[in-house]
Amino acid sequence: FTATTVNFIGAQGNTMNPGATAWTANVTISNGNRTFTVTGTWDLDAILTITSCNNFATGTINLSGNLTTTFTIAGTGSGTINFDGAGTQAVSAGGGTGVINARVIVNKSGGSITFSDTINISSGASWTYIAGTVVHSGTIIINSNSGCAVSNGAGAAFNNIEIQVSGTLTITGTWDANGNFVFTTAGTVNDGTITIAGNLTSTDAAMTGTTAITLD
Repeated sequence: FTATTVNFIGAQGNTMNPGATAWTANVTISNGNRTFTVTGTWDLDAILTITSCNNFATGTINLSGNLTTTFTIAGTGSGTINFDGAGTQAVSAGGGTGVINARVIVNKSGGSITFSDTINISSGASWTYIAGTVVHSGTIIINSNSGCAVSNGAGAAFNNIEIQVSGTLTITGTWDANGNFVFTTAGTVNDGTITIAGNLTSTDAAMTGTTAITLD
């Protein structure tokens, strides 16, 4: 599919059945506080812009281009955005704060991905790092009203991290913060290791768990 830009603005939500052919058209999702559903896997070799999308319900977007989100409302959903490009990618919020109401995977075949501004990973609030170099200059917020998971590795170091989770946060591997780490709400934090070069702040007096925290 080779149009210049496709804008999803459905008043009742949108369902995308992409087929097997990769899209090279830029995509904007601006369907308000509604649901966006992908049937199967959508191979998007272009730029994805989210101005509003409250619920990325199901399916996977394999994204090799950049992502900009300016939506600010944390929502729901179990869909996945998989950053899989071979070259340089960027995730930003237009200089402010943006929400991704989807699970996030970084599984790049080459190159780096840069996260800037404040990015709030909401919905299932799952972060999985598999491959590629992650460069981070802003703040990542993990936001979930239920349990969620973070799987990280040596190629992904963050600047500032904030946790806003009710339920159990399960960590696999080492989650490295070169800046500050804030537990706003955390419930239970289990497994893995968190390493923090900056300051550690917790406003959750009842937080428990088995995760090792190292101030390095």
